[in-house]
Amino acid sequence: MKLNGISCWVTAATVLTAASVSQAVDQMIIGVPGSIYVDNINGPVGLDFAPDGTLYVGRDLTFSGGDSTTPTRIHKVDIGGGTFAEFGGVLDDPDEVLVDVNGLYSGTPGSVLVAGKVGLAGPGFIQAIAPDGTTTLVTQTASNDFNINGLGILSDDTLVAGSNEGDYFQYNTGTNMLDPFFFMDITTGSVAVDGQDNIYSVVGQAIFQGGMLVPSANPGDILRYNQVTGMVENFADLNLDVSSGSAPLAFGPGDAFWGSDLYTFNRGTGEFLRVDSMGNATVIGSGWDQGLVADLEFGPDGALYASLLQDNQVIRFIPEPSSVLLLGLGAVGLIRRRRA
Repeated sequence: MKLNGISCWVTAATVLTAASVSQAVDQMIIGVPGSIYVDNINGPVGLDFAPDGTLYVGRDLTFSGGDSTTPTRIHKVDIGGGTFAEFGGVLDDPDEVLVDVNGLYSGTPGSVLVAGKVGLAGPGFIQAIAPDGTTTLVTQTASNDFNINGLGILSDDTLVAGSNEGDYFQYNTGTNMLDPFFFMDITTGSVAVDGQDNIYSVVGQAIFQGGMLVPSANPGDILRYNQVTGMVENFADLNLDVSSGSAPLAFGPGDAFWGSDLYTFNRGTGEFLRVDSMGNATVIGSGWDQGLVADLEFGPDGALYASLLQDNQVIRFIPEPSSVLLLGLGAVGLIRRRRA
């Protein structure tokens, strides 16, 4: 299918400055100092970094004078945080972002892929914003009423797109189509990929589809698509609070502190969780019921970043040399194990 390109040029953008990146935050991870990375950035949702440290932030205007479908631009945050500007063309529901470093999917290295949904009942889409701000449609779902809310890349460079409706797709670079991949119940649409290319997401509560409210079977569970068996399996029964519609997942970067475990949080209890390869969860933080956290992302500096949709902030947790020792000692009894 030949797709029509939509060119949008950003002729001017106001650069804003954060009030302070040293302010304390409500969210806490044991042994890891937290701070505000960028403030007054309205509607932050999905996060992704370019290799040079530039941060791109998806957007949802629900708490900023609009709603989840209000057309808007994503944000580009300068290296080191603090200052940012709107970037690219105006898009419907530009929730999720992913940097196309080598241009494998957009055709232009350094472009930012943006995923969302057209209007209330339109198709799910992936757009690409080139470094010069030009915005072009890459692909969209063949049917309406899909909300693409997660993007991920497998080890063979396959681009995976997840939808709230539970349908997951592979982007076919030859046909520019989103080919069906697998179905994973009604989910939050997130795409977290481990070292074996297994794909993880969280079961959502319910969605509106075809004008009807469709409930899920096991809200709050973490599901895994197993690449070896081709089956979807229950990875961890954590009963996460998904009443807000989001439950971010992020794998650690494999360093001495974060390791390669899966990280998430329970919005209902405020607990920040480290989940091992067997689905066992350890509570390593609190306060994550504040600010409506929309996404988690590890940066090239080894820090964990979180977007706060309601507080209009991106916060950062960067381990210090003592953090590894503290976590290894069990934080003097503050860390609690939770079985899946």
